[in-house]
Amino acid sequence: MKLTDKGAVVALISNLRLFTKKSIVRMFEEYGDSVKKIEGINGVKSLKFRILNLLLFGFLKETSFLQFAVCARPAGTVKK
Repeated sequence: MKLTDKGAVVALISNLRLFTKKSIVRMFEEYGDSVKKIEGINGVKSLKFRILNLLLFGFLKETSFLQFAVCARPAGTVKK
């Protein structure tokens, strides 16, 4: 499959999933895993975004990160 094929591009776009911090934690918990720590990484540094977020009283806070780093414990593991 080449990325120049129209079908391939449609398939890539249709399989795109967007996650928020809350939805990532929910996804791990649905599979029985426990999230130890989750942090946003590669945050948006745009002044326009910061101003808009300030005007919206922090409503866009979860969308300010491009990626999240997750430290989780698989279901059924024992703490040491």
